[in-house]
Amino acid sequence: MKKIILIAVCIILTVQYSFSQNSIGIKAGMNIANTAFGYSGYKPRIGWYAGGTANISIDHKYFIQPELLYNIKGSRYDYFFSNLIDAPNNSYRETGSLSLNYLSLPLLFGYKPFSKLSIVGGPEFGYLTSIRSNNSMNVNYIIDKGYYEVLKDSKKFDFGADIGMMYRVTPSMCLDVRYNHGFNTLNERIIRPNQNDSNNPYVTNKSGGNRVIQIGASYYFKD
Repeated sequence: MKKIILIAVCIILTVQYSFSQNSIGIKAGMNIANTAFGYSGYKPRIGWYAGGTANISIDHKYFIQPELLYNIKGSRYDYFFSNLIDAPNNSYRETGSLSLNYLSLPLLFGYKPFSKLSIVGGPEFGYLTSIRSNNSMNVNYIIDKGYYEVLKDSKKFDFGADIGMMYRVTPSMCLDVRYNHGFNTLNERIIRPNQNDSNNPYVTNKSGGNRVIQIGASYYFKD
């Protein structure tokens, strides 16, 4: 992971000093995140992001904006299981939250239709640094036989696309809103609520994708 951080920093610094007008800043904000596993039991959760950004002007209308962020994504879950293999006469309700913690590298291209308003978009690359989960049950079938195995199958690398807007409040501060759509499968297996799978606590299909709305602010040290 240290190599990935070093490469990302080198990319930002190299691109930044390739243009005459540029600025470096910090940014932070809130994530409204979900995972597109395809079941109604998964709900949005609140996370956060923070990191560095660079704004490199190409001309008075166009710019490039690479970023390096620590990004907490994931989802909440609330689903019901019944007729499990080891407990055919019992049912369980599982609630909790899943935290997918990424080191993210968005490489954005921007256009300024107005002096204070910008439209940005581009690819976002992510490296999964850790996974955390809090659930409502201390010991149950799902945790013992399925859930931890599913977490071990999670993909380390993520790829998605970002699109959003930025509004410059002052010469040094911007407010921004952004949507991130992940294209990569999050893992090979995922727990499925009791929908035609009463004998299987998890399925072996590839599943999931990050869906995140970001709302935050940036502060630039140089303009």
